[in-house]
Amino acid sequence: MTRLRVRRQDFITLPVISFLFVLLVALPSQAAGLSPELQSTLLSLRDQDEISVIVTLSEKADLRQMKGRDRRFLRSTIIRALKEKASVTQSPIKAFLEFRRARKIKPLWLINGISITAPASVIQELANFPGIETIRLDETILAPVVAQPTSAVPEWNLNAIRAPELWNLGYRGDGVVVATMDTGVDPDHPDLQAKWRGGANSWFDPHGEHDSPHDAHGHGTQVMGVLVGGDAGGTSIGVAPGAQWIAVKIFNDQGEAPLSAIHQGFQWLLDPDENPDTDDAPDVVSNSWGLDNINECSLEFQTDLQALKAAGVAVVFAAGNSGLDASSISPANNPGSFAVGFVNQSLSIAPTSSRGPSACDGRVYPEVVAPGVTVKTADLTFGGLFPDSYLAVSGASIAAPHVAGAMVLLLSAFPDLTVDDLETVLKESAFDLGDSGPDNTYGYGLLDVLTAYQLLFSSAPEILPDILANPSSYSFAEMKEGSFSAPKTFTVMNAGAKDLSIFDITITGTHLTEFLKQRDQCSGQILAPSQVCTLEIVFSPTSGGVKNANVSIPTNDPDENPLNIALTGTGLEQYRLDVVMMGTGTGRVVSKTISCGPECSEFYSSGEAVILKAFADPESRFAGWTVCSSSGCRSTLGTTRMVKMNMDQNVTATFIGPSLTLASPTAGETWRKGSYKMIKWIFTGRPGPHVKIELLQGDTVIRTIARQVPIGVNGKGYFHWFISRKLPDGADYKIRITCTRNSVHTDASALPFTLHH
Repeated sequence: MTRLRVRRQDFITLPVISFLFVLLVALPSQAAGLSPELQSTLLSLRDQDEISVIVTLSEKADLRQMKGRDRRFLRSTIIRALKEKASVTQSPIKAFLEFRRARKIKPLWLINGISITAPASVIQELANFPGIETIRLDETILAPVVAQPTSAVPEWNLNAIRAPELWNLGYRGDGVVVATMDTGVDPDHPDLQAKWRGGANSWFDPHGEHDSPHDAHGHGTQVMGVLVGGDAGGTSIGVAPGAQWIAVKIFNDQGEAPLSAIHQGFQWLLDPDENPDTDDAPDVVSNSWGLDNINECSLEFQTDLQALKAAGVAVVFAAGNSGLDASSISPANNPGSFAVGFVNQSLSIAPTSSRGPSACDGRVYPEVVAPGVTVKTADLTFGGLFPDSYLAVSGASIAAPHVAGAMVLLLSAFPDLTVDDLETVLKESAFDLGDSGPDNTYGYGLLDVLTAYQLLFSSAPEILPDILANPSSYSFAEMKEGSFSAPKTFTVMNAGAKDLSIFDITITGTHLTEFLKQRDQCSGQILAPSQVCTLEIVFSPTSGGVKNANVSIPTNDPDENPLNIALTGTGLEQYRLDVVMMGTGTGRVVSKTISCGPECSEFYSSGEAVILKAFADPESRFAGWTVCSSSGCRSTLGTTRMVKMNMDQNVTATFIGPSLTLASPTAGETWRKGSYKMIKWIFTGRPGPHVKIELLQGDTVIRTIARQVPIGVNGKGYFHWFISRKLPDGADYKIRITCTRNSVHTDASALPFTLHH
């Protein structure tokens, strides 16, 4: 959670303006709409001192009559109405501000407002404009404190809200977009990287610091990990791992967020690409920040929230970390907000979880609670250097994305749910904790996404879908190890009277890897009643014996989910020959039945003899074979090798290639000018007959010492170098030795030495 910081700006004295702006309307005798905090601040300023404020106009677009289940049309209508109202009513104010040379004029059409930076005298004049509702300070809130790493029991939080049980029904958030407004997101984390929606309409930084996803702080990455993280770290961390994410970086790299930047963020979320005809708004927004106004009511963002909810965007807020009775904060306590408290692993309320009632409308606060103590999630990878970055964190900030993620799961199962539907079912399905019934500690209780799904499913009036498969089981003929059977086609049919949703079909069971799925035309499909689809299964045993597996077909059929088709087959034992090439050189290994690149493998019947031949590439030589099996390893020379297949065999063919290594000078040596020193090198293989020797300073070649020196004998070479007195002293000299035929050379940058007079 965040803390509100009221910050006096560094006021800039501007030159006195030598003219007055003449208003076209009669002005009231006394300015109205200035907030008390702003009035107090203005008294301490000179007329030329600049101050940042948010101006709102009293005329608002009426969104109450805009309803409908067609979400795309509804959002387009709302966006157009908001933008049109702002355009008409803000025009004279913008003209005045531009005339008076106000700075940082940013239209906020979502709330029919403008954020500006202007001299105090301009603010006083602006307050006299007709139609002004409020003028208030553009205050700054601070980013949440990043949690210190602790240990956690993996997945306890996901099991507590029963998310895996909904995954097993095939609902993982696929097709749903979720957003955060936070410190940003680390795009290099393996649990988050592939789930960013991508494009200019999926990332917004109102501060203009980063054009693509970035998180200099860590808090936003932690929140997003709980929302959509997968299991790249070995255990699952996210509630809705199938969803896509977008994000608003409301906090700058210093961890500060002006209120105007947050308004811009809400505005961007409703229309990310600034085209009302494209529905690219998120379905759910998770917020883990708030104002530091304990048990007070601020409606700063009430208009933003009303507009998003009217457009069918669900918004979730962390309830706070104050841990006292009557400790609600804004905007979580605003009318219509959905606030989330947090519990520990024993499902007891955390001591620091904020409690109600709401200071705005007296309702039960929070609405629900979710896990928020020592929860494993994603952490910063520092540009991908630490891709397995995870830690355990605590707080209301971590509880809120559990609820947002639960909304995503339900939307993947029931795409037509409204915001009211989501909020109502999550409260009705919550597991009651604490006092019986809703209370101001646990709200309606612990988030239970499976019960929410069951309530929604049972209330659906449609007749159920019914899955059938033909054949319902199958036995493959005997197959040699490593061979492939002819494909078997399975037909899946919807025998019910409601659309059948088929999710990702997988092979499960003891020998799942030996039955291969192909030509799957069913996964991800929705079958109308009586409609069919097909998929094929191929049997490919990797060892001898009887094999068993299942085709697991998850659907929304409540009676049989998933449907399992039993598979059997028998593998005929064979032995495997693996051949790999090793060493610094290159070459190839061939036989009548096998031809290798860097490596190859083949299966053979018991007792079969395999003849292998090695061919070295130019400038490399073949160094011999090593054959290993369960009985041990043995090495032989010669370019031909016979291997008898009475067990699994591993053959290594070693090729030696050319190499060249500088032995002197070594790093840190000091050589005197005007003397002879010996440059030495070591070589292997057949690198070529001659070498070139160069002197570098830094990375620049400043002299060729010798252009063609014999490579040497017995793997060693040397050259006596007279060091010219004309060379300047220096500590960053290097020697580079290069073979003149194939350019094998040392890494000269690793060998700095010093020349001294």
